[in-house]
Amino acid sequence: MKVPFLSRAAGGREAGFAEKLAYGCTGMATGFPLAFTTYYLLYFYTDVFLIPTGAIAALLFFYRVFDAADDLAIGFFMNRASFKRGKYRPYFLWLCAPFAVFTAAVFFTPGFGGAWKIVYAVLTLFLWESAYTMLNTAAGALLPYVAREESERTEFNSVKILLSIIAFLIVNTFGLAIVGFFSGQGLIRFGGLAGDRLGFFLTAAALGLVGVPLHFAAYRGVRERHSPFAAAAPPMLTSAPGPESESASARAPTPAPGPESALFAAAAPAPVSFLRILRGIAGNHRLLLLFGVYLTYWTGVTFRNQMTVFYVSRNLGRPAGDTSVVILVGLLATLVIQPVIPMLSRRFGRGRFMLFGLCGSMCSALLPLLFGASYPFLIITALPFGLCSAIPANLIFLTLADFVDAERKKNLNVSEIYFAAFGFCAKLGMGIAGGLCPLVL
Repeated sequence: MKVPFLSRAAGGREAGFAEKLAYGCTGMATGFPLAFTTYYLLYFYTDVFLIPTGAIAALLFFYRVFDAADDLAIGFFMNRASFKRGKYRPYFLWLCAPFAVFTAAVFFTPGFGGAWKIVYAVLTLFLWESAYTMLNTAAGALLPYVAREESERTEFNSVKILLSIIAFLIVNTFGLAIVGFFSGQGLIRFGGLAGDRLGFFLTAAALGLVGVPLHFAAYRGVRERHSPFAAAAPPMLTSAPGPESESASARAPTPAPGPESALFAAAAPAPVSFLRILRGIAGNHRLLLLFGVYLTYWTGVTFRNQMTVFYVSRNLGRPAGDTSVVILVGLLATLVIQPVIPMLSRRFGRGRFMLFGLCGSMCSALLPLLFGASYPFLIITALPFGLCSAIPANLIFLTLADFVDAERKKNLNVSEIYFAAFGFCAKLGMGIAGGLCPLVL
């Protein structure tokens, strides 16, 4: 009898490159809108949508609070929900079109005035963020269920990060050029928009639409072969068993229990209460340490990226646009190292290699302060920073997947909640860095 989604999991490395590429499409699909929002949302609000700066500060503060809090709420909801087509893959199918619509809506400028303009900005940003969180959490929580071996998980995650970086590179390099192209097309009209308002809206719409076929490819190409929910599903019989089938079953040898059968010994994972999850996290010191490392990582990376703009413009006296060159070098370095991270992780050990990446990224971030104000040297230091910071960003998800496996052996499914908690730590780190930057300035 073949169990759904597990029929191809008979030992060895069953997932091919096409499936890894399909999984990686989730990183590119969300990467295009995320990069465009990260790089240009603040400029759009101040110079295009013309929202007062005080209102933007309050908007972004409450957005960050909501953004961090709803990660845990969404993770708890996804923990309780399960569907016939899978536990995580259906989100790619159902949310790809709404996510594209919300991306375009964030950069749409209706003819509202006064407080209604701020209400519209808050509503569209919250809808966009909620859809992004669900898609990103589903992709992260899916990792332990598409691959069981550490080396294969590393390859899946490396492809996802690789395609995400490519999306960021494209937006960083050509984003404003695409906005300018659409802004200058006098023959195009939509909702009375023109100039930069039209350019930003059409660019955001195009980037959102690109993600629709990418998410659909992930839905079609990825299999939840190690999902306990799939293992618990009853076999589908097309007809009632007869004597012939019974005799065939009697002749068939009974397979010896292996690690896979031990992992899915229970019929189905029981729902986990939110308080029980919090108590479990609080009592697991290694897991708390991992969350702390991820919080520190995002605080440092965000602080460096935000301060680079002011360092280039104020300390070096160069145009703020020159920051894009520094970002580009760092992204290219991250792109180059991704394919070899699985090999280096096996060679040196995941823990030691991840610690090396953390220490290297911190040291390279401090190098510009030691060698004075030099724009060429700042570009050079972006290279080791990109190389080193890519290592923990990749391997830390594999460590979290190990914790998920440990809970699965206890018949507890906490994958989406743990990965949602990772999102909470990342956004909390961004908020801390956002508060530190004004104090330093």
